[in-house]
Amino acid sequence: MIVNGSLNGFSIEQRKWLIARLLSTSDAAAARAIGIHPSTVCRWENKAELDGAIAELLEDPRNQAMAIFLDALPKAARIKVAGLNSRKEQIQQAAANDIVDRAMGKPMQKQEITGPDGGAVVVVNWDAPKDRD
Repeated sequence: MIVNGSLNGFSIEQRKWLIARLLSTSDAAAARAIGIHPSTVCRWENKAELDGAIAELLEDPRNQAMAIFLDALPKAARIKVAGLNSRKEQIQQAAANDIVDRAMGKPMQKQEITGPDGGAVVVVNWDAPKDRD
């Protein structure tokens, strides 16, 4: 039903209710938490599917956490992009770097490791077969 935390196929209102339902003790309490009438939930044609999604999410806390994160992702992205309009250049630069890194991947950074006194690193393979004379 829920593949990789995806809630595709549910309306935004249903997604909000589903997340609220994970944190509530009843369908009605979850409905009130998101500002809809409890009878609205009962009338959803896909209510059984939503109940199944809740059961699946509650089985695995990672699924539950992922659903909450995915629900918050659009807001987090909007906040990140809003940083581009900050009056502080430092915040603009940080937001721009973060957005570019997420969209294109971070630039490759070279690291060089040296041995004692800047010399070569000696690698010893202790599992290699020993030469027999």
